[in-house]
Amino acid sequence: MIREPTQAITRRQNSSAQQLPSPVNGVNAKDNFDQMQNGDATELINWFPNESYLETRAGYMEFATMSSVGDAVRTLAHYKFGDSSRLLACGSGVIDDITSGFPNNLATGLLEDRWQYENFGGRLFLVNGSDMPKDYNGSDLSDSQWHGNGIDPKNLIDIMAFKGRLFFVEKSSQSFWYGGLGNVTGELTEFDLSLTGDFSGNLLTLTRITQDGGAGIEDLFVAIFSEGDVVIYSGSDPGS
Repeated sequence: MIREPTQAITRRQNSSAQQLPSPVNGVNAKDNFDQMQNGDATELINWFPNESYLETRAGYMEFATMSSVGDAVRTLAHYKFGDSSRLLACGSGVIDDITSGFPNNLATGLLEDRWQYENFGGRLFLVNGSDMPKDYNGSDLSDSQWHGNGIDPKNLIDIMAFKGRLFFVEKSSQSFWYGGLGNVTGELTEFDLSLTGDFSGNLLTLTRITQDGGAGIEDLFVAIFSEGDVVIYSGSDPGS
């Protein structure tokens, strides 16, 4: 039997263009894809949404090179006092003043490049939990002279200025330490929060909550623990 060849039936594929608006709403990380609105994006890489258009990231330009080439800069600390403003960069075991774009080395041989810092009393104080705390006066960087009964200053990992005092967090403990009113050096006094409640983990950081929109007498002292406990203190003198 001879079978007649069949002719393939061809169908024309019709397509149409659809115009979609720019994702000016930004990234929508909350809704499923089929629930997103026109103007939402699943990701934006080097794009910034404006009111009616997208703008590309402007890129970067090199400002300064560290005096010690190695790891990336881990901390940028801004000193400000009156009309004076300086920028310190910390990385590869050194601290440089890079305000002018050219590195002026201030310290070398440091163990940790991640510093916490605070401006207070015309000075910039820095702690990192491994090295001696530093004190910068706008031109010279030196070891701070803070001391206290039972504290190794190298174990201070966080710092905060609050209502005229400096407060420090001790590593692997539930204690903070505080200086005298208006003091920029001298003796520190311990406040052991484990004696005030049953808290989990170690004290991690200190911060403040404002109730009046700025820094003032209405601010509250906040201590945050590594396991999520939070202590809020409304006074101004921890020794009272």
